Amino acid sequence: SISETLGTTLDLVDGAHKILAEVRDVMGAKQGSIWVYRYGTDSLHLAAEVGDDGRGLPVTPDEPDPITAMVFRQGRSIIATRLATPSERDAGEMGDSFLSVPIRYSPGQGGSRTVGVINMIGRRDGSRFSSANQRLLSAIASQVGAAIENSRLVRKTLSRERMAREMELAHDLQMKLLPDPANFAAAEAAGRVVPTEQVGGDFYQLFQLSGGRVGVMLGDVSLHGFPSALIMTLA
Repeated sequence: SISETLGTTLDLVDGAHKILAEVRDVMGAKQGSIWVYRYGTDSLHLAAEVGDDGRGLPVTPDEPDPITAMVFRQGRSIIATRLATPSERDAGEMGDSFLSVPIRYSPGQGGSRTVGVINMIGRRDGSRFSSANQRLLSAIASQVGAAIENSRLVRKTLSRERMAREMELAHDLQMKLLPDPANFAAAEAAGRVVPTEQVGGDFYQLFQLSGGRVGVMLGDVSLHGFPSALIMTLA
């Protein structure tokens, strides 16, 4: 079921919710969550959650207290039990068992790396999570890890494609800012601009002056690329 879910969606959040719901039902857990590491902010973000509401704020890997941060930092699974509060003990309730497993991605070459954490908290029958539960959740986490990496690569590719389209548009707009020498009948003129990158800081302008004269202006903004093109546009 998880393989089918991951194979039919590029929306990691939607897929993560479906996976968590499946795993929670199979393991008889009360709550589940998937945390994904974001390189840009150096923090773990809640990608999906099922069951009771828990912490939703980002977690940094160096935080000493949260189990999620510790599992990500150490790269190993943890099975433990949360101690019941006095009020819970008075009500005859025991502390919840929880299982936390690192989500790891293993590329074709190079070592594996941790890209997130998956948590199962509490069991409906009050029992503890077992080593068999841990092995199952670790196998699921490896599939989720591949999906996280695929999603990241898809977003990165789409971002590059979007930037390339925007730069093509910027190039076309920049070329349209330059005058057409054919419009100046008083002189034989031609112009050619070849930016080092898609856009640049070179420009020229022609002016129709009195007495059948043509004025010529040439400019060159230092360096090249998008910043120089912006200064050129202002000029």
